[in-house]
Amino acid sequence: MKSELLFLLLIIFLFTESQYSQNIMKEGTYTLSGSVSFSYNDSKFNDNESTSKSFSFSPQFLYFLSDQILLGGNIRFSYLENELKNNFFNVEEKIVNKSFSIGPILRYYFTKKYLNPFVEGSFLYSELIGRDSQDMWGEIGGGINYFLSNAVALEPFVNYAFLLDSDEDNRESSTIVFGMRIQYYIGN
Repeated sequence: MKSELLFLLLIIFLFTESQYSQNIMKEGTYTLSGSVSFSYNDSKFNDNESTSKSFSFSPQFLYFLSDQILLGGNIRFSYLENELKNNFFNVEEKIVNKSFSIGPILRYYFTKKYLNPFVEGSFLYSELIGRDSQDMWGEIGGGINYFLSNAVALEPFVNYAFLLDSDEDNRESSTIVFGMRIQYYIGN
């Protein structure tokens, strides 16, 4: 019963027309958005145990160069804590990484009447706080803006992030991120 109600609410949400989006998504408009994420993982394998916690905060500031193209900046603060334990050797280790990232973002909207899909690309210069380690990341992704009012939209998104350059030799990394932002539009 709960899943049927959730499905019905999702259908209503997706197909309910919103008159707000066309008025604000135009050249000269600014946007402020932000996302917050938290994850927790607890793993056990043979004599090994691992617990990881992560937190990320990422505000964005964008400007409509034209009715469909936005350019702006992305800032991200991330905290990752890993606790590793080997019961056979009775060894424990705790690793904490804090990073600060900043970079440009470019977005293109395929404006529709009430759902506004977009694609985006960005670069992020990332530095581990308290260490002498820098990385350069690229991100490509997309999502949809669904307007709740004339200035506020929910923004589900998916991004693929990949390591472009790192201080560490032979390091490769990539990740897929699913998330939700709240977007606030400041009209001209």
